[in-house]
Amino acid sequence: MRTAETVYAEYKDSPPTVKYVATYVTEGLENHGRGIEMLLAALRDGALDEDGQHKLVQWLHHENRYDESVLLLREMVERWPDNMNYRAHLMRAYFHTKRGTELLALLADTDAHFHKDSRWSEDTIAVLSNACLDCELFEQAVKYCGELITLCKRTHANRGIGHGPLSGYCGQLARAYAGLGKSAEAVDAACEAVVSCGTRRQERQEALKSLTQVLREAKDLQQYVQSLDRDSEETGSDKPIVRKALGIVFAEKQQWAQATAQLQIAFQLQLNDPETSAKLVECYDAQQDKQAAISQWLASLDSNPRDIQLCRELGKRYGELGRTADVERAHTSVVELLPNEAESHAMLAEIRQQQDRWPDAAAHWQQVARLRRLEPTGLLRLAGAQIHMQQWEQAKETISRLRSQTWPERFRDLPAKMDELETRIRNETGGHHPGKT
Repeated sequence: MRTAETVYAEYKDSPPTVKYVATYVTEGLENHGRGIEMLLAALRDGALDEDGQHKLVQWLHHENRYDESVLLLREMVERWPDNMNYRAHLMRAYFHTKRGTELLALLADTDAHFHKDSRWSEDTIAVLSNACLDCELFEQAVKYCGELITLCKRTHANRGIGHGPLSGYCGQLARAYAGLGKSAEAVDAACEAVVSCGTRRQERQEALKSLTQVLREAKDLQQYVQSLDRDSEETGSDKPIVRKALGIVFAEKQQWAQATAQLQIAFQLQLNDPETSAKLVECYDAQQDKQAAISQWLASLDSNPRDIQLCRELGKRYGELGRTADVERAHTSVVELLPNEAESHAMLAEIRQQQDRWPDAAAHWQQVARLRRLEPTGLLRLAGAQIHMQQWEQAKETISRLRSQTWPERFRDLPAKMDELETRIRNETGGHHPGKT
């Protein structure tokens, strides 16, 4: 900071340098107050260009100093009337300083100005609709978002689905309807945001979060559920993503019966969704219904037969109920489902070790080594099991196999692990290696 102050004092009469130093102080050192002071001084001296004025506005708003930005923004809008961003900043400044009359007047003037001379475009509508949302002008936001969505569908390839900003526009519309307390319309818009994402995973996750948030904030949630039930019964179709989101919201409220009902519908509509299944189990656990939780894991396993983690979880839950035979059946299912996969043998080997069934564990580590010949993990774990069983010669032979092979570069810590195994043998045998098997 001292260096920045020195440079600022020396080059106070150089507007570019002042702006550069202020930017460094604000964004680099995160000293917003001092950076704002520097630009305010430049503004008073008439030495702050358009970019500098824009920065000053953004920093003032970041610090919730909206009132100080109003006069500057009025001058900026008057000087650069075609810049929608400056108008949006002024709208937010009016909103946060409770100047409702000026806010509505500015919105009307902005709408009229940009409808002239071909200024009304997707980009300008997007900025204006977002500003309306931020200023809680929800009716106006619904109008602009609706116009924006129609324009986007008309001008983008594939009607905007799978690319472009359509999903975001639908999300904005959902927020606007939610602000008006229109839950059904808000959910429909949020669902369209999910669908319009296409295969873009990250955007889809964000859209799903927005849907859940809409339901979380709904003041008429029970009435919406009743309406959804009626529509489903009349049309014979349902909305699995809405049911799932409802289940999540009810679970957050610890309304377990309602959450279970919604999640059961969602699971029946999308049997291969592990998240819904896991959430259902959470609800059953909260209600102390252990058998229902087991039944749900079994149903999920039927839909996802390669998910061997479900088998492990089933074994754990059967154990809690003292059902020993079912525990063993769940555990052996791990390799029965994926007999030729190293992952399943590794999982069962770890289970056998936890059960103190080391010979069985060693047999499965041998299978891991056979199935993944280019990875040392199976042999390393086999040697560890043999040492535990005091099978010293077999362990030495396994380590020799490890040392005799060339392994991929990513296993650079292998020599240290082999040394550790040999050290264990020496420590446990007193330096001798009896041939106990």
